Parts: sequence; C-alpha cells; structure tokens
Amino acid sequence: EKPGLLISWANASIEGVPIGKVGIVVSTFRLQQSEAILNRILMATGIAAFFALIGGVFFISFFTNAVAERDAQLAAYAGQLEAKVALRAAELKQRGAEMRLVLDNVEQGFVTLDLEGVMASEKSKIVEEWFGATSEGLKFWDYVDPHDADYAGNFQFGFEAMLDDILPLEMYIYQMPGEMRREGQTFRVVYTPILSGPEELRQLMVVITDVTAHLEAEASAREQKQVMAIFERIMRDRTGFEEFMR
Repeated sequence: EKPGLLISWANASIEGVPIGKVGIVVSTFRLQQSEAILNRILMATGIAAFFALIGGVFFISFFTNAVAERDAQLAAYAGQLEAKVALRAAELKQRGAEMRLVLDNVEQGFVTLDLEGVMASEKSKIVEEWFGATSEGLKFWDYVDPHDADYAGNFQFGFEAMLDDILPLEMYIYQMPGEMRREGQTFRVVYTPILSGPEELRQLMVVITDVTAHLEAEASAREQKQVMAIFERIMRDRTGFEEFMR
C-alpha cells in the first residue's frame, strides 16, 4: 500500500504450477477529490442550514410578534367597537323610550303603513284606545273596517291606486278620504308620504285627529248665531213678529 494507491496481489499458477503473482493497482486520487468536494458541499449545506435556521427563527419571531401586535390591536378595536355598539344601542333604546313616551301621550293617532298597507308595530297608544288592539300583519283598512266600512273601502281603493303610480303622488294624497266616523266620534285623517327618493313612496304615515268636540263647538256656535239673528230680527220688527205669530 502506498499513498494515493490501493494495491492488491494474488498468486497465479497454471495447471498447479506457480508462475508468479498478479497485482491490481487502483488510484484513490479521484475518490479523495470526491470526498473533498463532498465535504465542502456538506460544510456549505451546514452553513446554509445554520443561517437558514437563524433566519427562520428571526422570521418566525418577527412574524409572531407582528401577529401578537395585530391581535392586540384587533382586541383593542373589538373592545372599542363593543363599547361603541353598546353606547349606540343604549342611545337607540333611550330614543325609543322617549319616542314611546311621546306616542303614549299625544292626543293624535300616528300609524305608519308599508307598501302593502300593513301597520307598523310602533303607533300612538290612543289609536288602540279608539279602534281596539292590533295584531302583526294587519292591514289598516281591515283594522278600521268594523268602525267605518265606507272609509275603509275608499281608503283601500285610493291606496292601491296610489301604488299604480300613474298620477302625481300629491293628487292621490288629495283624493284620499279625509274623514272617519266611529260611534258618534268624528276623526279627521291626514296623510304624509315618507319617500326614499324623489316621488318614490316608501311608507305612508296616517295622522288621525278626533275633531268631534271641535265640530260640536262649531255646530253650537252656528246655532247660537242663528238664535241671535232671530232675536235681532224680532227686536227690529216686534210688531211684524207678533203679527206673524198670530
């Protein structure tokens, strides 16, 4: 064996007679070169893996911190949002309570109808005092029909015609019935359209006012005026009045 060589010997014989030895010599130069190259590759791979590991640890640490920071920000935003939603809900609840208080204490009836004629759940308390309890999905003309069938029929006809949108909206509102009666009471009815765009009807507000006392006062005033006119005529021509009575 010599450096850089691998040598192998074997005895050679012919018909049992030794004639010498056969030697095989193999150079290890290329093997050594390959081993050196492999060692360099392994070293380079190890160094690259080390730096990759360091970079991966750094990246993961950075990414983890970024995610943690983002989660903290999202948690803060969520907390703020929840607080804002709770505050907004409290404000809406307060406004709803205030509106309910107003609707429960006004002397006019306010009813809002959708495009099907169905009454909204929010309405003046006095409406149910006048016409009875309501139910979900009840249409306005069906609600008032037991009290004033003529008004209910005219209102339904006018409301459905209004949805055809052939004439200007103001014309339909003008033609809607303006008076409703119930057991000796007389109600004046006014309509206010709620629009979602120019001439685009979204809801219709019906405002009902009890004008019974007002009409009775007007009738009494007319009667008093007539009585005073009679007495004035009598005082101006008493003789003629007496002759007329005779």
